[in-house]
Amino acid sequence: MSNYSSSTFPPRFSTNNRLAIHNKREDFLNNLAIILGCYESFGSELPDGKRPDVIRFNSSKRILFIGDAKHTETPNNGACRKRLMNYLLWFSSHLSKVGRVGIFAICFGNRSDLIGWIETIKILAQLAGIVISELYFEEFDHRTKLLWFVCR
Repeated sequence: MSNYSSSTFPPRFSTNNRLAIHNKREDFLNNLAIILGCYESFGSELPDGKRPDVIRFNSSKRILFIGDAKHTETPNNGACRKRLMNYLLWFSSHLSKVGRVGIFAICFGNRSDLIGWIETIKILAQLAGIVISELYFEEFDHRTKLLWFVCR
């Protein structure tokens, strides 16, 4: 017989709760892409089969938006870094054509992860051949932080 009371079990962050938080961040990124004019769905995956949480496009202005929502993954997670690198390589490919614009965003919840995400994005972008002139951070509420950059 367990000593857990019904108020402490199941754990505070059950799989359903983690997924719900991740999905809210994904919805936030999707809405942001639409507000920024990226109305067109690019499909659910990149040409190599990778699937960022949000990928949208504006074909008339040639803007690509790639967004990734984070809840349990941290900037130090190797698998996460590998996926982000793949996204940034496709992002770089898009930017290689004259007149194209790219917006790359990560939505996360822990402010304590901010420096780690900044360092991760800068390193991975550099490896992908992307020059980031400015990296932006916005804190919308205690659960919604946004790190993003625009490249032309």
